[in-house]
Amino acid sequence: MPESVENLGGCVITTSPKSPNCSVIFALKDQNYLLHSKPKDENWTKELCSFAEENFRNGEVVVCNGMLCALFSFFSRHYAVFNYVNSLVSGTASWSTMSIIPSLCVFHNMPDDYNNDRTEKVAHVAVFGEDVVLLFVVLFYGRVVMEVCIFSLRIGADGKPCWRRETGVKGYTFFLGGRNNVAFTTNHEKLQHDCIYLLRSYHEEVLLYTIDMDNQTFSFELIPDEAFMDSNNLCWVVPSRTRKTKKKIGRLSLTIRSIEDDSTTIRMEEENSSDISSQWADLPTELLESLISNLSLVERIYIRAVCKAWSSIPNHLHEAKVWPWLMYCPKKSNQCRFIDPLHGKEYSMDLKFLGSKKITLHFSKDGWVLASSGKNLFVINPFTRKTVKLPCYRLDEETHGLSFSSVPTSPDFVVFGIKGFELVTWSRGKSKWNRKSVSNEVEFDFSFNNPVFFREEVYFLGRIGNLGVFNPKTKKCRILDRPTPILDLLDVLDEYVEDCYLMEIEGELISVFPGNEDIEDSYRVFKLDETEMDWIELHDLGDLTLFIDRRNSIAKRVPFRDCANRIYFPRFDDGDKRGAFYSIETCKYCPRVYGLTEPINCVWIEPNLNP
Repeated sequence: MPESVENLGGCVITTSPKSPNCSVIFALKDQNYLLHSKPKDENWTKELCSFAEENFRNGEVVVCNGMLCALFSFFSRHYAVFNYVNSLVSGTASWSTMSIIPSLCVFHNMPDDYNNDRTEKVAHVAVFGEDVVLLFVVLFYGRVVMEVCIFSLRIGADGKPCWRRETGVKGYTFFLGGRNNVAFTTNHEKLQHDCIYLLRSYHEEVLLYTIDMDNQTFSFELIPDEAFMDSNNLCWVVPSRTRKTKKKIGRLSLTIRSIEDDSTTIRMEEENSSDISSQWADLPTELLESLISNLSLVERIYIRAVCKAWSSIPNHLHEAKVWPWLMYCPKKSNQCRFIDPLHGKEYSMDLKFLGSKKITLHFSKDGWVLASSGKNLFVINPFTRKTVKLPCYRLDEETHGLSFSSVPTSPDFVVFGIKGFELVTWSRGKSKWNRKSVSNEVEFDFSFNNPVFFREEVYFLGRIGNLGVFNPKTKKCRILDRPTPILDLLDVLDEYVEDCYLMEIEGELISVFPGNEDIEDSYRVFKLDETEMDWIELHDLGDLTLFIDRRNSIAKRVPFRDCANRIYFPRFDDGDKRGAFYSIETCKYCPRVYGLTEPINCVWIEPNLNP
């Protein structure tokens, strides 16, 4: 082969190196051309991509049925071009019409043009089987996976290439990033089916992501070797043999059939459960009632299943002590799962009554969840199966904030959203959404989290820590002069902060911001002093626990002292299912930063069994 050149990107070998028709093709980084050569050639041949007006940041190439598909990236835009290998090698290349990568579906209210240095859209192309080109588009926000889209390449009747959205590819594992992309048949238990392993360079880190398309979760590990500061220095190698391992994970299955006052039909299953001796039935009723009054929701469900005598004791499930659970939806559309971050338990719930279409979760409050399926928007209580349908509302790349004021059974129930420079609201009894343009009224840089209803108004947190307010009754929007933006109080160099959160508890507004730059993964908590209109830092939360996420954040006084004074995040250890948290007392992140599982489509929810 000719000598190597600089800035080599993706590479493909067209056939076996033993074949006289074998060619090696490289895409180059920060260039607008390809290089190709045969094994015995002395020099590389340059093929200019005439459609490119600017140099591309990166490129990948694959060959499928004699056709070359080249994927080029330029910042947040990605382009695919097509040619036939024979014409490329013979010097008669003529590129087909450039195909722009389809936009994402914006599962989590992220505007497609949201301008910050933490948002990144990564695209990779791979050959699946022998004749299918697959395109993977992953939207990141910092280290977090926001959405994963898979497209297959199809040739239309007019001969032009087009992309078709796929829900997944069963029976295959994909290895993406680095110098090459590999599709591998997973016929053993070591690798997960329908899973993506992705190498990604982020700031000064190289991260290895594991994206489970079935469960719609992801995790990432740090590749520590300083020699691998750029993921393009790595390549995937599939070993000829792998050793099978068996791993069995038990899961609790919670199925709620119906809830009407105290008449409740609930079934809870656990693998390898054992019978409990009938002697428990002899305990005094007064003692049992006292015991039940101090039990959590799940413990009350369990206690009724101990024996027939216990099932007849009044349980009052709606009076159980509850705290936020993490609700998420795997790809199986008629099921959702819950993670109890304090006890480290996972439960599943049947949602067949919602139909078979995929559900996207946007916001939660008081046990009710704002969700969508296509253009259908609705509010649901998954524990009582009560559903309130809203007027159709198309969520697109400009929609980046959704919340509601109170439970849907309340007469003052209001749903609120931000769509570009437009504020939209819907109230009970209305047949359509009310729209209010604010493009000429205010200049406000919204942070990436949902607004909060507070004192009959809607409060927004800005990316510098200032506050904006919208009044749904007067349809007026204003930016508060006070409090002073939190960013002025922090020792950071950035002009704005992305990872900030706003919530309300007991008539007070609380915000969470990242800590000083010299302390990795640290957080600081502030309370709004309405008398002085200043942010006051809280160095101790007392018995308060925060559960934060960009979709919704909840402040709660939990019944366990050792879980108080913490900030919980929407991620957990896949082994013991305990939630990840930051301790205000010790200023440490537990159990660790890397290797935790985080759902792609989730919200914090407080179980609510009130009809």
